[in-house]
Amino acid sequence: MEIRRLSETEYEKSLQLSQYAFQYVVKEEDVPKRYEMMKKHEIWGEFEKEDLISKLHILSLEISIDNKRFPKEEQE
Repeated sequence: MEIRRLSETEYEKSLQLSQYAFQYVVKEEDVPKRYEMMKKHEIWGEFEKEDLISKLHILSLEISIDNKRFPKEEQE
């Protein structure tokens, strides 16, 4: 087992896992939009050999604590 951040070349595996887990289908014409959205996420996956068996999306969002706003941090 290996846990690591996904590369853009593994976005297809990520999308396939989501479709399987949540029982939906992304139309072929919508796939590029999904990949663009994934570029804004930090996606970590658990791999068994070459297979992606679980994943975690970390979203960088703005939050407010005690009426003070903390903007999202830009990814490197």
